[in-house]
Amino acid sequence: MYDHEQLTNKIDDYMESCQGKPTKKGLSDWLGISDTTVYNVLNGRFNGFIYTRKPHINRAIDNPDFGLIRSIFTAERKTE
Repeated sequence: MYDHEQLTNKIDDYMESCQGKPTKKGLSDWLGISDTTVYNVLNGRFNGFIYTRKPHINRAIDNPDFGLIRSIFTAERKTE
């Protein structure tokens, strides 16, 4: 799992690389996670269920960091 600082740095690097025009596919590739994981984080659900506070061992992003992922796409929608 990415810790908060690692994830923040990776997202900052990605946003610079994509010149402020993020895509879900681009972010998933950058973070080395599936496209589905990005969609799940944005929706806050995994297989239709709300994420629990106790993450599975394979989870890449912790619940408190979902907002980091959401924020880059929220900002994108505001500028369109």
